[in-house]
Amino acid sequence: IIGKSKVNNNICDFKGEIKFLKVFFFNKCDDPEKKKCGLLLANYTFYEDSLQNHSGVFKGVTECSFYIDSSDKKMLLDNSNDIADGYQNRTFVGTWSDYKTKQIKQCIWGDYRLPFTFNFDCGDGEMRICDKYVKYGWQSFNDHSELILKNGKYELKNKWWLYNK
Repeated sequence: IIGKSKVNNNICDFKGEIKFLKVFFFNKCDDPEKKKCGLLLANYTFYEDSLQNHSGVFKGVTECSFYIDSSDKKMLLDNSNDIADGYQNRTFVGTWSDYKTKQIKQCIWGDYRLPFTFNFDCGDGEMRICDKYVKYGWQSFNDHSELILKNGKYELKNKWWLYNK
């Protein structure tokens, strides 16, 4: 796996791996067009470039809802329930350890709702950041000003992970 991480304005490149632990197949898929669907559990380790500012290592567990395509050859992301209340997918739960200071921080990210956020998420049907945390960089998430409507779908305005520094 290669990618980028971002905290505030600090962007770091990373390389790492995702190791499958277990794949669970459901007895029945919500969508009759999909003949096999399930949940994937895995461990992840992502090493940020140690030459970049404020870099470290991400480690933890991840989950992903998937389905098998009709040719039985590809495992694909199943986001068919993304409009449902409480939807979450591709969640990553773990820690980040700073290379220099050895400080360890809890890290959670994913699509839509996030697990184990307790008093951080005050939303009813969808994720909404509680007022006491909005001042830490979450205003654009709550007011949706980070999104634009493009070709009938909402997407992020700033796709920072696609660009070189």
